[in-house]
Amino acid sequence: MISDSYDIVTIGGGMGGATLAKVMAQHGARVLVLEKDRTFKDRVRGDAMAPWGSPEAKSLGIFQLLLDTCAQEVPWVEGYLGKMKLERRHLPTTTRCQSSELAFHHPRMQEVLLQAASDAGATVLRGAVARDIQPDSQPVVTFMLDGAAHTVKARIVVGADGRMSATRRLGGFEVLNDPAERILSGVLMDNMNVPQDTSVSIFDTRQSQLVALFPQGGQRVRVYFSYLNTTRPRLQGPKDVPELVAQAIASGAESEWFEGSEAIAPLASFPSDDVWIAHPYKNNIALIGDAAANNDPMYGQGMAITLRDVRELTDRLKSTDDWDAAGHGYAEAHDHYFNIIHTYSHWFERLFYFSGKANDALRFRVLPLLAKDHSRMPDYLLSGPDGPVTEEIRQRMFGEDVFPATASSTQQIS
Repeated sequence: MISDSYDIVTIGGGMGGATLAKVMAQHGARVLVLEKDRTFKDRVRGDAMAPWGSPEAKSLGIFQLLLDTCAQEVPWVEGYLGKMKLERRHLPTTTRCQSSELAFHHPRMQEVLLQAASDAGATVLRGAVARDIQPDSQPVVTFMLDGAAHTVKARIVVGADGRMSATRRLGGFEVLNDPAERILSGVLMDNMNVPQDTSVSIFDTRQSQLVALFPQGGQRVRVYFSYLNTTRPRLQGPKDVPELVAQAIASGAESEWFEGSEAIAPLASFPSDDVWIAHPYKNNIALIGDAAANNDPMYGQGMAITLRDVRELTDRLKSTDDWDAAGHGYAEAHDHYFNIIHTYSHWFERLFYFSGKANDALRFRVLPLLAKDHSRMPDYLLSGPDGPVTEEIRQRMFGEDVFPATASSTQQIS
């Protein structure tokens, strides 16, 4: 039965919404989850979580649940510049968080966490679509379910409904974004001839392309292909799977990895440029996960950022009765760590994505320095956004302390 009021109404029941509902229901809050999908579908993203997300998952009480039901740890990563191997890295012994990547099939993970939220005492409604939010000291949410309109009050509304969030539109949040430049295509392949304990990233700087392989166990691998939206039509559907495989091989992937493999899920593509909200809280409405900020999925930060959002918000909600102050405190923290990821990923992009003679010369100067001294390159994408992104750090990463004559021609990215 649907009540008239709740402590929390969460719009979206994916990783962020379901985990927040579970944590707060266990704390004694009355939580309603509105999830529009009656069955979760493969949306071709969110199948790998950066190592720094694992401590967040443990603190939220979902890490072992995921391992027991749908996830596997991937302890190794390999990076290539075309055919040249840059590194093979053992994550549990080389990251600050001492953790592996976590891989899972996203729809299965969503089902597991939404069931956990229900088991914890949250009310979960599938097929429920939010239509209106009236901001107030107790926001009023109107949603449709089975053709009927329902209205409920809440102390706080949490938008966890993804990159195309209805909550942020209904809440009147201003959306910021980087210029639309990149497309990410992805497909789930079976019978891949690659180790299941290693994720692979291949940078093709000749064409500003990147290929990534994230194993899911049982020789199933999610294959991603990132490219400029000006270089080719968007890849979509089964007819374009051979082209994706061909481009992966042209970028540096081994052809034998794909021998005998087949696509077992849709090939889909979407814009992958950063989209975010500055200060994702106002009027008792908070945004988390991709609704708050979406870093280029090629960097694999989305799941970890989502869980950091959940922890930062739930820790504050559990520690005070002033939920408005808790919401603003969360938003300030979110802005800080997302800015680190956003800024650093642009530095990383310039070094490993950008094509052209000037950028080839930059790599010729910088890569030997990074190979000799790994501390020159912050580990924010794997170990977490827990450090500064100052001009001094940028200069050291790009070798401008060693080659000062090149500094004036180096693009500064803040």
